Amino acid sequence: MTPILDPANRKRIATFKTIVADLKSGKHYPITRLTPIKSLCKEPTVAAAFTKYLASLAAAALSRRPCPEYSTDESWKTFQRLARQGMQTLDNSGASQEVRQVLTAVRNSQNVIRHQRWADVRRIECKELLQIELALSCLLPEDAPSRLAYAAARQYADRYDPRFGTGLLPNSADALKQIITFWEGP
Repeated sequence: MTPILDPANRKRIATFKTIVADLKSGKHYPITRLTPIKSLCKEPTVAAAFTKYLASLAAAALSRRPCPEYSTDESWKTFQRLARQGMQTLDNSGASQEVRQVLTAVRNSQNVIRHQRWADVRRIECKELLQIELALSCLLPEDAPSRLAYAAARQYADRYDPRFGTGLLPNSADALKQIITFWEGP
């Protein structure tokens, strides 16, 4: 589903294209430059389609990625199984009860909370599974779809480099191009 863009949203996508060019030339931006996603995803159906698109990209990356050193083989296989289950649920646009069950299983697989000096922090071992979690959450009526779409875009494009910190960095350019592809079509 490629959404129909009004002139204001075309301008937002053009800004994203400018940011991609700047990233390729070595510039960096704060991740908040993605906040126009909230306006692009005002409609719940568009937000659901967008987060599902990002989840499908993440699921494909997860299927190709080997188990990292910090994870056990057992937990990695669990992440991959839950990712497949989550994507099946997204593809079927299941009933709310089914979505809730799968979402709970996905959340619980990465539900380790560590207390830091100023706050409790959730430890995420598999960012691709978090992407699927956000897409599943977007199907439920309790959460604001535009906020979840922004969180999904942020999760997908945010990078870290010791030279810059976090945000939209030169190595975020491909992720941002994939975000733009959703809005313009292949």
